[in-house]
Order: sequence, then structure tokens, then C-alpha cells
Amino acid sequence: MFAITFIKSCHCASLAFIVTLVSISSVGASPIAQYTLNTADIGEFASVGSGATTGQAGKFDQAYNFAGGANNLTTIPAGVVPSGSAERTISIWFNQTADQAGLQDKLFGYGAGTSGNAIDISLEDGSLRLRHFGGNITYGQNFDFDGTDAGWHHLAVRVNASASTFADVDVFLDGTKLSVTGTGGGGTGVTLNTTDSAFGIGTTTITASSSNTQGFNGLLDELQIFDSALTHLEVATLALLD
Repeated sequence: MFAITFIKSCHCASLAFIVTLVSISSVGASPIAQYTLNTADIGEFASVGSGATTGQAGKFDQAYNFAGGANNLTTIPAGVVPSGSAERTISIWFNQTADQAGLQDKLFGYGAGTSGNAIDISLEDGSLRLRHFGGNITYGQNFDFDGTDAGWHHLAVRVNASASTFADVDVFLDGTKLSVTGTGGGGTGVTLNTTDSAFGIGTTTITASSSNTQGFNGLLDELQIFDSALTHLEVATLALLD
């Protein structure tokens, strides 16, 4: 749950009310793991890819810049990010430098390259796409992350409590829950059962179909892992924090 504090003031001449949000503070879920992506905290990862450059200006302090390709791969050990059908929320900030035409621009991914056993997130064709290797699900449309929509964006992927299929997975961009705009293969009907594995940042740990070679080009910052399905308000609050 979140505590939200407002100040209300009145301008007597116009009788207009101005409501100013002065503080938003979380009093609910805390992350089970948090990765600042600051140079000083480089030891927080099991490995850092040669395609990752530390010490870049981030959304919060510093960020990693990822050049694209398999050399992006920066990992968290297996067992940290919830797996199976367990509820979870994965939160990260991204700032795309360039859309790599014909590639999948993978932000993160983990699991196995078999049906329903992965969560693999990429920026593709003006949308966000989740691959579970029994097909894929596309969320949102007409984004231009390296053009008119350039800059920092907050992404959250939520697996809801008592999840059974990928219909129970939600994707949020900047605090807004995105609609499903397309599917491939089994789409949302595939059974959700994420294999416990190392978690890849900047690309995926999954090598099936050369997925790991299609890494993101841009900056990533402030990865947080929750072992609960955050509420829409909690996700929106994460997206508002500065």
C-alpha cells in the first residue's frame, strides 16, 4: 500500500484550487533484490558483459550503457528472480539509443528456450514483446523510443498471484498497463512455468534461436525484483519516482 500526501491551496482572486502532490512514499512491498547499476556496485552482478559500459549518466545516479549483441550479457545468479508460476514484479528503467532494425533489442530475459519456460522482454516494431518460446505476446504500439519518445522510461513486468498462463502476465510502461496488441504461436494461452536460471540484463541468458545475440542498444538503470505482484498504484508510483 502507498501513502499519498496532498497539499490543497486556494488563489482567492480566481477561486482556483491547485492540488500539488508533495510526497509519495511506499509503505508496502520491498524488493527482494535491487541493482543500482552504479560503478561502485559492480560486484552485485555474477558477470558483466564486455558490451556493457559502466559509469554512464543514469536515471538515478549512474547507469550501464549496452552496445548491443551477445556481449551485453550481464547476469544475476539463478535462484534470485522468482520462477515457475510464482507471483513477481520485475522493474527497470531504460533509455534506448538506437532501434536496431531487424533485431529484437532484448532488455532482459531468463528461463529456458522451451514452451512457456521463459520470460524474455524486447523492444520491437514500436512495441514491447514478451517471448515465452511457445510463441510471443506484443504489448502497446506506435512507440518511437529512439525518436519522438526518446528518453528514460519505466518498465514493469508483473506475474499475478495464482498465475497459470501468460494471460496472467501484465506489462506496464511508465505506470500504464499496456494492452495486448498482437500474439504469435500460443500467445497468452501458453502455460506459465519459468525455468529457474541466471537472469540476463542487456540481453537474455537464453541461447535458443540465437536469442542472446540480439541485445539492447542503450542505457539501463535501477533494476528491482519483487516476489509479489505489485498493485497498479505501486507500479505507477515506481514510475513517478525521480
